[in-house]
Amino acid sequence: MAQMATLFYFAFFLVVMPVLGLIETPRRLPNSITEAVLDKKNKGAGGHPAGAVSAPETKG
Repeated sequence: MAQMATLFYFAFFLVVMPVLGLIETPRRLPNSITEAVLDKKNKGAGGHPAGAVSAPETKG
């Protein structure tokens, strides 16, 4: 059992991970963090994430 687990462990990192890196396509990186947080489709929310109480530039 221990030898099979060792074989699986090394096969995962030496075989599966490199093949997976060749197969998968990564997502496009956003230009800034605000583009990822503030969804462009969510224009009706006033440009604030859900649950935000006030804009970052206004304190209070």
